[in-house]
Amino acid sequence: MQKNKSIITSISFNSLLLVLMIHAGLLYAMWHHRFPQPSLQTVTLFAELISSPQKVEPANPTKVDLKAEPKPTPPEKPKVTKKIQPSSNK
Repeated sequence: MQKNKSIITSISFNSLLLVLMIHAGLLYAMWHHRFPQPSLQTVTLFAELISSPQKVEPANPTKVDLKAEPKPTPPEKPKVTKKIQPSSNK
């Protein structure tokens, strides 16, 4: 059981070293990369792909009255009273 554990850690360590070496090589290559010098005949081209929209004004905009209208008051409910009938004792 102990022998298998050391093999797994050595594989992981070797894999880590391989990945680090690949990353270091790529970083070195990108650091020392040289871009070619642009020639003197190179011209930058600009193009306007989107035309400006035409301004359209609405014809005679209507004015809105923003004053609050008073709320109508609900009608009052009539009060209901109980009528007590006199009891007749015979």
